[in-house]
Amino acid sequence: MNISNSIPLIPLAELQANKVVPLEKNEIHFLVISQNDDIFVIEDRCGHFGVSMKDGKIQDNCILCPAHGAKFHLETGELMNDLFENCDPINVFLWHKNKGWLEVIV
Repeated sequence: MNISNSIPLIPLAELQANKVVPLEKNEIHFLVISQNDDIFVIEDRCGHFGVSMKDGKIQDNCILCPAHGAKFHLETGELMNDLFENCDPINVFLWHKNKGWLEVIV
C-alpha cells in the first residue's frame, strides 16, 4: 500500500455512525460509508448506468443502487445479484487515518 498517493477526504470527527457522506476530491466522487464500527470508501457511481449511489440503502455490508436495485459489496465492489448483464463492479478504495483525517489511497 503506497500511502503517498493519499487524498484527505474528511476529518474523522465529522464521521457519524451509520451515515453515508458524499464527497468530491480531485474530480472523483466518493461515498464514505460508516456502518457499525466499519468504514468503507467507494466511488459514487453504480456499475450499471453510472448513477449516484448516495441514496442507496446500506444492508449487510452492501449498498443497493437506488435506481435499479443492483447490490454491491462494500469491501470488494463485487455485484451480489445478477439483475443485469452489463453491470461492472464498483470501485472501492483503501483508506487510512492520518492526523485526525480519513485519507483515501488512489
